[in-house]
Amino acid sequence: MCAHLTADDAVAATHRSHHFAIAHGMDLKLLEAETFGRETGLGKGRGGQMYLFDPIIHVSRSVIIAEGYPPALGQAFALQRQGKDSVAVAVTGEGAANQGAFHESLNLAAL
Repeated sequence: MCAHLTADDAVAATHRSHHFAIAHGMDLKLLEAETFGRETGLGKGRGGQMYLFDPIIHVSRSVIIAEGYPPALGQAFALQRQGKDSVAVAVTGEGAANQGAFHESLNLAAL
């Protein structure tokens, strides 16, 4: 999937998604620093490997089930308002289909 995305596209993913972040262009040194809790990491070492966020390449991830939908939706709205022909992708597992964030995001996207 990431091979088809551009630098302006966004990815919001769940836990165990380092491969999406790396494939979308996350800096490995910043990723490593964040994973080991170093001040030089993406979130100054406070997010660790479970809560990666890189606003430069538009990648976020969290361990909360269905958490990727609202940020991806917000990014999609922002891209649309900017007039860009970009996409926002929410990556999740089958366990998210019964979560409120999933249904709320679908309802908001439909509007």
